[in-house]
Amino acid sequence: MQRKRLNILSYILLFSTLGLLAYTLLANATNLPTDANLLYRFVWGYVFFAVAFNILGFLIIRLSLWIGRYIMQRWKMVLLYSCVAVVLLLVNYGLLVLAKMLVGVDNPFVF
Repeated sequence: MQRKRLNILSYILLFSTLGLLAYTLLANATNLPTDANLLYRFVWGYVFFAVAFNILGFLIIRLSLWIGRYIMQRWKMVLLYSCVAVVLLLVNYGLLVLAKMLVGVDNPFVF
């Protein structure tokens, strides 16, 4: 029981750190206007990214356990993991576009 609790805490720490890193990289590397410094002072942004990455991380762990248990054919596993990778890429792109739209960039879909 103690080991399971320690694993869950380490997952939460890992995914929260990834979320905070993604938030700061998103605020830094998107060529946002100088008004975007508000993103660093927006505490709920950090909380949102930490919670979102925890939810995504735990869903991926559950999916991985399910895949290992029920899917034995290699091509199905590769296809499913490819779909998960595409979904994560789209989530990242969506967060980038959302941040640009919130700041008020003229064309948020262009890097």
